[in-house]
Amino acid sequence: MIVVGSIALLVLAAAVVLLYAMMGELASRLPRDAAPAEDPGHLTPLEDVPLGVTPDTWPEPLAPLAGRRDAAILVLSPICATCDKVAGQLVEHRRKHAGHGHAADDAPLAVVVSCRDAASGQEFLNRHPLAQAGVPCLVDEGGEWSTGTFGVNLSPTALVLETGTVAEAYSFGRLTNILDHLEERTRRPRIGATAPHRAPQPVHTPHAPEGAQ
Repeated sequence: MIVVGSIALLVLAAAVVLLYAMMGELASRLPRDAAPAEDPGHLTPLEDVPLGVTPDTWPEPLAPLAGRRDAAILVLSPICATCDKVAGQLVEHRRKHAGHGHAADDAPLAVVVSCRDAASGQEFLNRHPLAQAGVPCLVDEGGEWSTGTFGVNLSPTALVLETGTVAEAYSFGRLTNILDHLEERTRRPRIGATAPHRAPQPVHTPHAPEGAQ
């Protein structure tokens, strides 16, 4: 009877050890420093990121975004599983449109890789060739620029800019969330904006499409 009881205790102990090992493995696969995304199909406003912030200085790769009416900076992290997916989706998106006459700045997006050190940030960009796909990128060692300037502490985060000023800040789970939102913003009427007066044109005279830059 004692032998049977001892065997039962050993089996129970082994089961407990196995359960803890499985929990540890699961925990190791969960992304750290990742924004909560209960529904990856929606944008979640980030209340702790102040709006109305305009950087005093722009890192050279991101400078073109300062003058764009609607643009976005995606703050990603090398230790975030969702960030890996978003980066892959962005590379695929740019490659898909590369052969259709789209210029590199047609999708006004830039990526900031907030990372522990420059090596881990560069390794992320080697894994996801964003620069080669025409996406402006910045390796932000220690989050010096993204956290110091905007107060971003989660990834992935999307900072929606209006002529260089943060107008909105979101956590998100899919690239299409941001692309659709930017497209929707371009269709919004601007406060104080008036439609330009156009003189009547002869039927045969071509004119630039509305919104052309």
